[in-house]
Amino acid sequence: MPRRPPILVIIRLLIGCLLSVVAERCIADAVRPNIIHIMIDDAGLGDFTCYWEQSPVATPHIDRLAAEGMRFTQAYAGAANCAPSRSALMTGRHLGRAFLRCNAGSISIRDKDVTLAEVLQRAGYATGGYGKWGLGPPGSPGAPELQGFDEFVGYYDQVHAHSHFPDRIYDSGKALLIPENAEFQEPETGLVDDRRIPAHQIIFERTCKFIRTNASSGRPFYVWGAWTPPHRKSTMRRAAAAPGQPYARYAEVAEWDDFSKIQAGLVSWVDDQIALLRDTLEDPNDDGDTADSILNDTLILFTSDNGGWQSRHAWDRNIETRHGRTVDIRGAKEGYYEGGLRTPMIAFWPGVVPAGSTSDLPVAFYDYLPTFAELAGVDAPLGLDGVSFAPTLTGRGPQAQREGLYFEGYAYRPNSRPTQVARIADWKMIRSPDGATELFDLASDPSETTNRFADPAAKTVRTGLDEFMERNHTPMTAHFSVVPPDVGSGNARRDGAMAWGIRPGSVLRDWKAAGGDVVWLRSGVETGDDQELRVFLDDFHQSYSVDCQFERSDGSTPRVAVDLLGQSGFAYFSGHASTDGLAVGRPQHVQIRLAVSQKSPTQEQLANDLGAGLWLRFTHEGAVGQIRVSEIVVSNEAAN
Repeated sequence: MPRRPPILVIIRLLIGCLLSVVAERCIADAVRPNIIHIMIDDAGLGDFTCYWEQSPVATPHIDRLAAEGMRFTQAYAGAANCAPSRSALMTGRHLGRAFLRCNAGSISIRDKDVTLAEVLQRAGYATGGYGKWGLGPPGSPGAPELQGFDEFVGYYDQVHAHSHFPDRIYDSGKALLIPENAEFQEPETGLVDDRRIPAHQIIFERTCKFIRTNASSGRPFYVWGAWTPPHRKSTMRRAAAAPGQPYARYAEVAEWDDFSKIQAGLVSWVDDQIALLRDTLEDPNDDGDTADSILNDTLILFTSDNGGWQSRHAWDRNIETRHGRTVDIRGAKEGYYEGGLRTPMIAFWPGVVPAGSTSDLPVAFYDYLPTFAELAGVDAPLGLDGVSFAPTLTGRGPQAQREGLYFEGYAYRPNSRPTQVARIADWKMIRSPDGATELFDLASDPSETTNRFADPAAKTVRTGLDEFMERNHTPMTAHFSVVPPDVGSGNARRDGAMAWGIRPGSVLRDWKAAGGDVVWLRSGVETGDDQELRVFLDDFHQSYSVDCQFERSDGSTPRVAVDLLGQSGFAYFSGHASTDGLAVGRPQHVQIRLAVSQKSPTQEQLANDLGAGLWLRFTHEGAVGQIRVSEIVVSNEAAN
């Protein structure tokens, strides 16, 4: 009969196990890093010599980051364009399940969406965001200061961010004026007067100020540097042409036009800021002594927000050196070939991330939330699509594997049929909205030149990817949006509601939605029946309410008709407003109730309209007169 182990031995083993667990927890607590994610705008692999050896753009400081850290060779954004990619990053959900999937520019994420910043804030991190947000305008539930950021400085709307020299950006919801840029009409391309101040310079300075403030606070910090260069417009100050400055490095390239020189200069500007960022971490109190350095306590991740924007650049933005040879990456931003989705990704954390290493692990933006949560020592929210790649960064523990990666693309058309993309192992399938499907073996065909969809040998792979797509797609939750989002007065976007007239035969357009259960719409005006506003409702009610500020311009008393109609033209909801009680020249509140139509749509109309959103149409009824509108709020009856 075998002897039982002495009780003392058992106790010692138990104590040893407990001490081991405690030690692991202490190690985890001790290495909770500061986290800095620098995500620049529209850059591609070909912009950096650490990815493409022949790149004509000088990026020595980013190259150094890669040489002293880990370079990911199969890193993906969250989508092929701006706001959707940010949505995946911040929520940890791919676009088959995320709430915000469209690049409309005025959609807000919801209060109930838990963001990466909220997870880290709850974990005790100081949180700062700097650059382009794109997930909700000021005052909406999606505003960054309501989504986990202690402060956010930059652009809330990606259309606003197309300007490098705006007259204002935002500081935690409040306008931060840049008087040097007042009334400035920024060109699409060119060097501008040195009196002008680029917003990205202010944004970078605030990034460093946040780091210096929190370096000695005793708590870790998270910085999201969503810097806008090198996104167009392609503009810089003339000072950039001075010797040693970013533009000057390319000024003598005879075969390049100004557009390409400035684009390269903007990438080099980013590279210069990486050096200054590193200086800030090495000497936070800026006294010349690095005894207070926090560089070794900080994880830096460097990426772009989507694939490279190609346009008319003098070099190929979507290209890389792979195993000693040049590989063209098909496509660019807005498309779902590799050139639209792939992004450079460098991880740097001295003493933790192995220097000079590479990783072939496929990762996507929706993996960042669970990764940062693990590094912070907290649990990620349930139901995420992301998988933590912290073990790959730290070398601690096994790296969890996933079935595959999934992406969707709605571009600027919410509630339309999306482009679907699935990758399992080295096989990638792209299904267009019209059903056309392509299948590529990325291992043997990284440039996606040969469609294997009809190949009988790929039948099993095709079936698996098709089923994977089906499992990962959920219908898009309808919500208020804007089509088109970027037409009309920039002043309406900047300053608030503007007063516009509804004239006979005209309808309102050019709206901006503030988001949430109640939508605040701001408008311009155009004539013609094809200028109606398309909106998407977050749920379907029997009636809606439209609250307006109306003003009569003369003695006439026209009526205003308001309809919510499908793309088939059928009006599902209708209402009217009489102007009899309005005083001339005095804005007054008017409420219009939109009731469900007493008529029934045909089966063809229903099939045409299902899931396609509704059009909100304001129409002037009458031959004379003009009604001015200064504010419009649309809500369902339950919200009143």
